[in-house]
Amino acid sequence: MSPQQRQTYCTAKYLRMILRLERQEGCIRVKNLARELGLRKGSVSGALKTLRERGLVDYRPYQPIRLTEAGREMAEKIAGHHCIIACFLRKTLRMSPKTAEMSAARMGSVVDEAVVARMRHYLERSPTEVF
Repeated sequence: MSPQQRQTYCTAKYLRMILRLERQEGCIRVKNLARELGLRKGSVSGALKTLRERGLVDYRPYQPIRLTEAGREMAEKIAGHHCIIACFLRKTLRMSPKTAEMSAARMGSVVDEAVVARMRHYLERSPTEVF
């Protein structure tokens, strides 16, 4: 994985997790995000500063984490792509749910938009219930 792909993957992972925690818990703190990602609070704080500089999160130390409008838009797109890719891997390639989820997380940040659209189209035409 190139450094650019790694950065894109990490951004996607953080945004997807922030969106998920926001939906589940409402208020997100560094300690909750660190716990869910399996990282140290210091590492998460550093990543959040980078996301803040990119205009994707509102973050100040000791304050709740919030997605900006741009961050929310990106997070929802990432989460949607993740869902489609994981579903495609499970239903079409018969991967286990765990393998499909892990693979979708890695693939989601590097798969072209057109590929995800084709996966979605395939799944919508599939005879089995997907969503």
